[in-house]
Amino acid sequence: MLAVQQVPRLARPTWPEGAVPPQAHLDLTVATRAELDVQHERVLALGGRLLADRSEDDQEPLRVYADVAGHPFCIFVAAP
Repeated sequence: MLAVQQVPRLARPTWPEGAVPPQAHLDLTVATRAELDVQHERVLALGGRLLADRSEDDQEPLRVYADVAGHPFCIFVAAP
């Protein structure tokens, strides 16, 4: 279950470069690097923006994105 609180106004996060920090952060997992690539294309197609790419990291392959409102989230390959 995921619960969120609605507010009438929220400043767009500028993280990691600006002064406005993220208000939420989700970490999502996939089972394989191939699935990481599939979800990468899906995120971009839905309007997400890539912030950091560590998909070639042997210890923890991941990518960091911003959603359309600027909120960051990660997708990474879960350890088996």
